[in-house]
Amino acid sequence: MPVSCHFLGWDRPLTEGVRDFLIPVLPTGPVDLERDLVVVPTRQAGRRLTDALALRCGQAGTALLSCRVVTPSVLLGAADSPRTVARPLDVQSCWIDVLSAINITTLSGLFPSPPAQVDAEWALRFAGTIEDLRRALLDGGLTISRLVATRPDDLAELDRWRDLALLEDDYLARLSAMGLEDPVLQQLAAAEHPQIDAIVQRIIVAGVPDPTEPSIRVLSALAERLDLQILIAAPESHADAFDSWGRPRREIWNQHSIAFANPDQQILLAATPADQAERAIELLQRAATAGNQPAAIGTPDHDLIPHIQSALLRHGGAGFDPSDKPLRDHPLFHLTEAFVNLASDRSYAALAQLLRQPELLRWIEHGQRGRSAALLRALDDLQNEHIPWDLSAVRHWLSGTAADAPLSQTVNGIAAHLPAHGAPLSAALRTFMQAVLEHRAVTAGCAEDDEFERAARGIDNVLHELAAVESRTPLPLRNAALLLMRRLGELSYNRERDPAAIDLDGWLELPWNPAPTLIVTGFNEGIVPAAPTDSAFLTDSLRTLLGMRNDADTLACDTFLLQTLIEARRSHGTLTLIVGKVTDSGDPLRPSRLLLRCPDDVLPERAAMLFADVSVPRSRPAPTVAFTLNPAPPEDLPADQHIPTALSVTAFRDYLACPFRFYLRRILRMEPQDDRKRAPDALDFGIMVHEALQRMGENEELRTCSDARLLTSFLTEQVERYVTRQFGAAPALPIRMAMHAAQQRLEAAAHVQATLAADGWEIIAAETAFSRELGGLTLKGKIDRIDRHRDSGALRLIDYKSKDTSEWPAATHLGTQREDTPEFAQVMVDGKPKRWIDLQLPLYAIFGVEASETPPEPAYFNLPRAISETALLPWPTFDADLASSALDCAEAVTALIRAGTFWPPAERVDYDDFESLFHDGLHGWKELVS
Repeated sequence: MPVSCHFLGWDRPLTEGVRDFLIPVLPTGPVDLERDLVVVPTRQAGRRLTDALALRCGQAGTALLSCRVVTPSVLLGAADSPRTVARPLDVQSCWIDVLSAINITTLSGLFPSPPAQVDAEWALRFAGTIEDLRRALLDGGLTISRLVATRPDDLAELDRWRDLALLEDDYLARLSAMGLEDPVLQQLAAAEHPQIDAIVQRIIVAGVPDPTEPSIRVLSALAERLDLQILIAAPESHADAFDSWGRPRREIWNQHSIAFANPDQQILLAATPADQAERAIELLQRAATAGNQPAAIGTPDHDLIPHIQSALLRHGGAGFDPSDKPLRDHPLFHLTEAFVNLASDRSYAALAQLLRQPELLRWIEHGQRGRSAALLRALDDLQNEHIPWDLSAVRHWLSGTAADAPLSQTVNGIAAHLPAHGAPLSAALRTFMQAVLEHRAVTAGCAEDDEFERAARGIDNVLHELAAVESRTPLPLRNAALLLMRRLGELSYNRERDPAAIDLDGWLELPWNPAPTLIVTGFNEGIVPAAPTDSAFLTDSLRTLLGMRNDADTLACDTFLLQTLIEARRSHGTLTLIVGKVTDSGDPLRPSRLLLRCPDDVLPERAAMLFADVSVPRSRPAPTVAFTLNPAPPEDLPADQHIPTALSVTAFRDYLACPFRFYLRRILRMEPQDDRKRAPDALDFGIMVHEALQRMGENEELRTCSDARLLTSFLTEQVERYVTRQFGAAPALPIRMAMHAAQQRLEAAAHVQATLAADGWEIIAAETAFSRELGGLTLKGKIDRIDRHRDSGALRLIDYKSKDTSEWPAATHLGTQREDTPEFAQVMVDGKPKRWIDLQLPLYAIFGVEASETPPEPAYFNLPRAISETALLPWPTFDADLASSALDCAEAVTALIRAGTFWPPAERVDYDDFESLFHDGLHGWKELVS
């Protein structure tokens, strides 16, 4: 039968045109379209069409009994085959076998330079590249071998293609030996001999502007015995702009000028993705005010969807992404990935990742292993204290705890589920998932639980695939893990739709959206039209030679689609295109070239508008919590629960830097919690050094020792003992490196100490703690070391410093006075206005020893990275006047703390632990009142 084309016009949304074609008059009875097969570009388009047909029937007081709506890919899904079609894991594991067995040197055309490492991971990556190429060649009805055999003159690097063909032949032979049919060959067979339900008498291809060549071959074959009709969203006056399959002719559309009714209002610029989202919401609100409802948002750039959904939520709405949700975004995927990682490498990082999975935390709570929050705190403490690198080290440190302790019980329970050597991964993972999810309640009709079931079914199916592969040939654990996670990462599932949400349609769905107000975001080059399709093997020029879809076809299709969106709303409705200027990471974006398709006399003005400057706001770190923080204490909370009674000497530095951050750190006791530490941090390193020096100060024989070699031997031995006690007998390389660095610094310190002893300085105390009352608070401190000169009796209060660079006491305690410096922190030093930024050493001098007319001399003992700079640096200008000023400042600060004064915050601090928590800045908060 001949193929017939019907032009529906473009003065209304495509959904309405196709609906009226299928049901041309208001029905008087039930409508049964069972004998029709309707082909639409996407599933979302199919849903919109089905809804429109059902609504038309409902308006007539009748019902839609049956309607078959499919996408073009369904046409290639059915073909008779005597063998089972290989599943994705069959294909991938077969390719790993092929690529692992090759002699790279015999494939010099493909590998002029051999890969750095030929292993399963490389094989799986390269297999993906080859399979992408094979699926792309489907568009031309080709395989690699068929291309080399029939079109060798079109191939620029024939040796390269011949090597690829050899690999493809090897792969197909191996797959055939397993009794499996290759999916690509199956689709080629389906194109040549398509199967379709016998009841179908008519096929309607509705608004599919870019059918693939295999789809066209299927339709051509079916047209020999069925009625085939092509519906095109354009007026018949444009018939010469389309081929017989409804595809826009590139020679016409790529010269087509696009006319906007009001470009200044229809094309808007926005700086960032977040700005694009806000502009879209503003337009939605404006449409609602004007009564132009419903309104819709288009998202050709899928990366903008999270920003738009967040903006909608802030304004009391919701956005629905109709595309399938990637399984990798579901918690069950992350649970699976974490277990597989732990099974593969037994690392601490994998264990920590697993213990933080939501479903595992449910299991912990249900299994009476204690509260999960306490368990995670115990894990963080263990990691920060001992820095274990693998599961065995964790279990070693836990062996000293009670066997029924929550963390120990949980870790041992997880370890019991890990696959033994040579055991199949699929069985171990299935057993683990069953144990963890055994008590997981699922409520019918709950959107979250419905998605959970879909994700679980997807994982279950892949585990069956993996088990089938493992049953044919033993798989190394690493290979099984790679195959499993690669396959799961390819899966997706249907989202549960919120009926009140706004659909965020993709580019191909937009012609089917009937909303009179349409806002299209992300209208940038590389999105519309899509980025060039060149790949390592299949360039755009080669696609053109082979008669496959190329970039010019894509451009023609996108030009036509934009024209349909404009025309559908030219007389009734509004179309707005939002053009982004930068990505989330700050990379510049270009406007779509389609926006420059205008008359020559308009082009300069259009270009100036599209490339105009738009202010880009300063980027902030990503929020680390998904809820709004309110740090203010409840009004009915007793003062003694949020006003301290004791204060460390070192806390004054925090208050002087920023009262509000002091409140967060010292009152609410907020601090970063992290178990990603892979080596001793600055605090660990400082403890390592300080403990050795403390032991030296406590040793009576060494307090006056001037023998640098003896001091060095003692200090380096103390570091080794500390490392063994803290990190085990065989610490990881980063810990050993830190230990050696500490020993080097302590060796330099030993020489300085020997010189001090020879000069008459004796250590009289180490780690001297004191406690004093000040302004209603108990002031606490601990002095690293006190020295006394044996001749003069002078005292020195010494604080050890193991930072990478040397510090002078005066520089760390006194800063340049600023306009906002409070009066109590102001001090004159040598006639220059200064401000107190720290009070540690002055308060040591005031309270750490018995009072005297001449205060002891504060000093730093610096042990920097550059060991040549190791030295004791005193504060020779510290006198009674400075001590008095420091005491006045301390009393003023304690009074403010007692009064609950923790505002205003500083504009900035050198190291801000809280910036990522308060994403909109600290000044967005009301003044805290105690």
